[in-house]
Amino acid sequence: ILIFTNTLEKGGAEVQALALSNVLQEQFKVYVVVFYGKQIHPELLASARRAHIELIFLSGNKLKNVFDLIGVIRKYHIDCIYSFLATTNVYAGIIGKLCRVPYLLGGIRSSRYKGMKMYVQRWVHNHCMTLSISNNYNGKDFLVKAGFQADKIQVIHNAFVPKDTSLTQSPHELPIIVSVGRFVPEKDYATALEAIHALRLQHPELSFRYRIIGYGPLENEIRQYIKTMQLEDITEILINPMHIDQYLFASDIFLQTSLFEGTSNAILEAMYAQLPIVATKVGDNEYMVNPENGFLCEVKQINELVDKLGVLLQDTTLRKCMGEKSREIVCNRFSLNAFKEKNLELLERIQSNDAI
Repeated sequence: ILIFTNTLEKGGAEVQALALSNVLQEQFKVYVVVFYGKQIHPELLASARRAHIELIFLSGNKLKNVFDLIGVIRKYHIDCIYSFLATTNVYAGIIGKLCRVPYLLGGIRSSRYKGMKMYVQRWVHNHCMTLSISNNYNGKDFLVKAGFQADKIQVIHNAFVPKDTSLTQSPHELPIIVSVGRFVPEKDYATALEAIHALRLQHPELSFRYRIIGYGPLENEIRQYIKTMQLEDITEILINPMHIDQYLFASDIFLQTSLFEGTSNAILEAMYAQLPIVATKVGDNEYMVNPENGFLCEVKQINELVDKLGVLLQDTTLRKCMGEKSREIVCNRFSLNAFKEKNLELLERIQSNDAI
């Protein structure tokens, strides 16, 4: 099996690629091929080496890497390719077909595609892939309506892999609301900051801090929002720090205001850190967040977000109970064992031709 990823940077697709490699290598010979082999995060590299995952880094220009990928497929007699993102889907689908790889499994990690990406991914899915694996039901429904062949989409939610099982919640003076995600339009940090601003105005009796963890092209815009709304005294931004899980365990409420999602790794990480969740009703958030462990709000509904955040800030016991339920849900429904069983079942089905 060849597991094909763009980079080994610290992203959701890369984490899931390593998780998949880890659970499959007990039954199969597995190689992880990194197309942009110079883009490596030391934390993920160390994790892969601890798990004895066999890594192959392609390090030339795109054309050279394409020929090197063909060489890897032929050298190791690859029977199955898993790809994880739009770019690797295209390379895996076309090259895999040319090399006559029996099973090609694409990856759908968002609930939406737009423009040319939609047309290209639809063509690759319909004409090249054995199956595409979506990490969310919302994305499957949307793409089927857009012309993706329905019987070739299999839903398997992300696995949650805790980085440090020894972490516990650490005491601090003021409640901390935390958001984690890339600084890109679909995360809608403008709405999050407007909600924090409104929360402060509507509940002057509540003291709290807001922490934003991430990186991306909208960093300056987010900083300007904070300045304009005069939130600098209660808001801090942490740019792509190491050990994000430690910051989650040092927080009290997780806030996510995304416009769309697949299966949110950030929410899963927050749930493991025993945080109650306030998030938008997008993607497969409904499979992770229910009235027992948090609140789902409509997109851009600031008053609804303020109301739910206010409820949690005023009730320490409720925060604790919801946080405990969050941990229970993530450990039961999104465990590495559940992820392994679903992927082994899928491989068994495609080998018996039931899924083709």
